[in-house]
Amino acid sequence: MNHPKKAWQYTREIVESAIPFPERVSRVSWEAVIRDGQRDLESMRYMWSGNVTESLCPLFNIAMLVQEYGNLGYDVTAAEAMLPNGVELYRTKQDVALYRHTCRLMKTMLDAPKDETHPYWSYPEYTSFEQYASAITFPEYPPLVLTQEELYDKLYASWMSQVCAGAVGTAVEGFHTKNLEKAYGWVDSYIKEPEMYNDDLTFELAFLETFIRKGHDLTAADIAEDWAARLPFAFTAEGIALKNIKNGIYPPESGYFRNPYRELIGAQMRGAICGMVAPGNPRMAAKLAWEDGSVSHFNNGILGEIFNALMVSLAFVERDAKRICRMAIDLIPKDSKYYSVVDYAWSACEKFGAWREAWLDCDEKFKEYCWIHAYPNAAAEVVSLYFCENDYDKLVSLIAMCGLDVDCNAAQVANVLAVIHGSGCIGAKWLEPIGSYMETYVRGMESVRFKGLAEKTAAAVIRAQNQL
Repeated sequence: MNHPKKAWQYTREIVESAIPFPERVSRVSWEAVIRDGQRDLESMRYMWSGNVTESLCPLFNIAMLVQEYGNLGYDVTAAEAMLPNGVELYRTKQDVALYRHTCRLMKTMLDAPKDETHPYWSYPEYTSFEQYASAITFPEYPPLVLTQEELYDKLYASWMSQVCAGAVGTAVEGFHTKNLEKAYGWVDSYIKEPEMYNDDLTFELAFLETFIRKGHDLTAADIAEDWAARLPFAFTAEGIALKNIKNGIYPPESGYFRNPYRELIGAQMRGAICGMVAPGNPRMAAKLAWEDGSVSHFNNGILGEIFNALMVSLAFVERDAKRICRMAIDLIPKDSKYYSVVDYAWSACEKFGAWREAWLDCDEKFKEYCWIHAYPNAAAEVVSLYFCENDYDKLVSLIAMCGLDVDCNAAQVANVLAVIHGSGCIGAKWLEPIGSYMETYVRGMESVRFKGLAEKTAAAVIRAQNQL
């Protein structure tokens, strides 16, 4: 019987076999070392001042981080008190002192004591799909009957709506409604040549590859491994989760461990793919969303992904976006904080009867949450779906004018109408500037042709359905 090598045997063989050589081929390139060091320094400075890549909206990332850790129910007073000193160190370009200060601030924030009086703790935490599913009742539909051509058209529309609407959003993300009105009046077209540098879609592409391999049986661990294998980098919650995964910390811990971003928009922004691969099967869409969301998020962050997955799945069997939105709200546990947010937004729509007044009311209600948090962006989705009148162009304009994390929101809600109506609802003014393919940084999917992507998705859906 052959016994596997011990770890020490591998390393010892190298020591015993390596032959020294008298001369180095070339000197160490200190320029490369200095460049790496500069990138590291710029990354730290970006925490204190930067801009969104596409829209150039200004950012104060470390303040947003502290803000959202406080919104998770911790007393971040001590960390908040450190912000002014960091701002001054940044202003005076004291980089070494700023690096030390940033490390201390991060430790102070993560060591913050639990604030027992914070409203966060008045809601239950949802920590498993079984707990979530037991709190609601899923609607049941007969098996979906679509021709292969009909399924392909809806899935092609799904992908194109996300690409097109997301490209509208990247140009305006981060800005407030009132300032968008001053600058543009009403956004009803691309305000610049559309870009497809959009990290949102990369996670859906990675998910699709996992789904192709595993079907409905996929697990969070399967998704996590594909993230590590296919995604060279990520931001906020996903960035922390990716580092955790590479260090052997798997879901659900990868989404929770030292991750203050765990209830921001990152999971919510990728829910559509889970609905796309579970057409007319909201329970399965929710299950897949739970698995995907738990890689990088927790509790309300995961419920945000479920919310969008439900709406896209329901769009295959329902015909009215407003009704679909309400159904999805009612498939969120009523004792959760997330339900209180989306139900509040719905009530604001009914109270004011006009999108702008309803949205500005929600904007004021959730102003303590940063513009990439799940809550205000979920409210924007509800407002846009409530008032869109099943019109794709109107929906895109409404979600754009709500501001905040527009590309994430626009891609998700546009997908709902795209599935309902098919590709015919997406006009040439949106499609023609995009073209037939996109380039990505997902390993193995560097160049993606949209028609081929839709065909691959449809084939995976049919195969998974046949295995149920």
